[in-house]
Amino acid sequence: MAAYDELKQKMMGRVTECWKDCVAISDALADKPELSGEEYESSKRWVEYLRSKGWNVEYPFADLATSFKAVYGADNHSRKIALMAEYDALPGIGHACGHCVSGAVSVLAGIGLAEIQDELDADIHIIGTPNEETDGAKCTMVDQGIFNGYDMAMMAHMYDENMVKFELQCLDCRLYTFHGKAAHASAAPWEGRNALNGVQLMIHATDMLRQHLLKECQMHCCIRNGGAAPNICPRGGQC
Repeated sequence: MAAYDELKQKMMGRVTECWKDCVAISDALADKPELSGEEYESSKRWVEYLRSKGWNVEYPFADLATSFKAVYGADNHSRKIALMAEYDALPGIGHACGHCVSGAVSVLAGIGLAEIQDELDADIHIIGTPNEETDGAKCTMVDQGIFNGYDMAMMAHMYDENMVKFELQCLDCRLYTFHGKAAHASAAPWEGRNALNGVQLMIHATDMLRQHLLKECQMHCCIRNGGAAPNICPRGGQC
């Protein structure tokens, strides 16, 4: 097997060749952010680029319209490594989580590693994983057994410092529905039972609790449905 420095030089040569293209795609995604499950142009950009570099791409993939699987070469080595690329954005603030950059880094890493597949005796696959900000395509893929045949699966994600090992927080979601009684807020407000008041009380109570939580725990909430018009006591609300 070639020495580490030789392998690194071979890999980085390919990365250097492609990094400007990947930066340009990342910038394009940042300029036109697409929400989870709607990353049609974002995924298409990566698919077209990888195909232009000689990768065989299955698109769509895993019954997900905006997912893809890219394979380089004969795919006949003894080990298989998956590099996952994200590219979805958040509503209202776009790529605040940096998935445009994270995806570009994962793709670049895959392109570089593909240059030394023979030396590693490992096939490098790049898997586009959309929906990260909602239900998480990776979870769907795990349930489908997509990663069962891999020896390793990894990805890159942006942070405010460089690190190899980091701690993650688990995510759990709850939707609460409040039921009240509708009434005209001007003519007969006493007839109503304002469900939005219950929603507000819960949010205020949550805010009071948050100041006493450990830093490992975070709580966030939003109002999904707070009523239809200000002159109606809303009979339903969600947060």
